[in-house]
Amino acid sequence: MTKWHGFRLERHRIFDHAVTPEICFPTHIIGFLLNGNYKKDIFDTGTRRRTITHNCGDALLYPFGLPHVGHSFSQADFLVLYLEPKFVEKAAREISAGERIEIIPQANFEDKLVADVAKHLLAEVESGGVTGALYAESLMTALAARLIKHYSVARIISCKYKGGLAQAKLRLVTEYINEHLAENLSLEKLAGLCCLSQYHFCRLFKQSTGISPYQYLIEQRIERAKQLLLQSQLSIAEVAQTVGFNEQSQLARHFKRATGLTPTQLRSQ
Repeated sequence: MTKWHGFRLERHRIFDHAVTPEICFPTHIIGFLLNGNYKKDIFDTGTRRRTITHNCGDALLYPFGLPHVGHSFSQADFLVLYLEPKFVEKAAREISAGERIEIIPQANFEDKLVADVAKHLLAEVESGGVTGALYAESLMTALAARLIKHYSVARIISCKYKGGLAQAKLRLVTEYINEHLAENLSLEKLAGLCCLSQYHFCRLFKQSTGISPYQYLIEQRIERAKQLLLQSQLSIAEVAQTVGFNEQSQLARHFKRATGLTPTQLRSQ
């Protein structure tokens, strides 16, 4: 299990012919069936029950408080995202959808953005969380907005933000990032510097720079790493740590992608 502020990711294995008792989760759930097949009885209203069968590759979405009972017909492995209702409500306020959000259950649905978020978060977990809070929070901000806009009963009031961040705010946030490259920066902190919601901050920052806050952070870490590799006697591992990468391999991967060279190749030129 890996937990961030407002959401967590877990992998579950349900064994052959297992029955899970009736339960109401206190969070919204997005699940992905990685293998096997699974049947779930959903109590929509009162005691009315309908049965849904999930097959390998299916995605599912259940709002918090929805009672259900599960039955497996073979070993089934799930990747499950749990979203705290308050996290979704906060996102709803940020995109002017109000606070009363009713998520609509979805069985066996396909959504590339939702699937990509889960895939990237799983990679983050398997890597030991080396990418950092800004990356995961940015993904989940986009996911929450997607759920509200496409899978909820919500009246969204259009708020048009054009032209990006004001120059003073853009300078403030970019200077902060450059001064704190080695830290595990959070989206909440960066948005707060501009007195904006996380959702609108991400949109305006990209309008101003052409890239996301996380991509900007990586670019600045690479630029700083170049300077240290050429002008200091620090080892490559020490350079990685100094600019905010948890591992030397993480620096090498991003460095190669950005420059076409490994850190060792740059230093040997």
